[in-house]
Amino acid sequence: MRYIETGGAGFIGSHITKGLVSEGHELITIDDLSSGRKKSIEHFLDTDKVQLYQSSITNLTALIKYSKGNDGILPDLPMKEAMSVDPPRSSYAVSKLTGEYYCSLLSVKTWKNP
Repeated sequence: MRYIETGGAGFIGSHITKGLVSEGHELITIDDLSSGRKKSIEHFLDTDKVQLYQSSITNLTALIKYSKGNDGILPDLPMKEAMSVDPPRSSYAVSKLTGEYYCSLLSVKTWKNP
């Protein structure tokens, strides 16, 4: 299967990448590299299994572009759980929440109308 992964160059995301690639999946990783590092997944980028796009998950145009032909979206779940406080307390949390909202919209609209 082929998935979009947000935050795939971060500590947790890079481990998710490793696990999914070892199971034979393909990933499109969207990461703005603000806290993640390309070095974390560089060895996967030399294969045909992982593609990295440096973009913010709040960029709806990029999300639509990269989401076509994928089977699902793997959001950065640990950050989502960390933001369960209402309202978000930082500008980073607001940005992350916005991106996750866009991902949820894409997962409903994009895959029902291939």
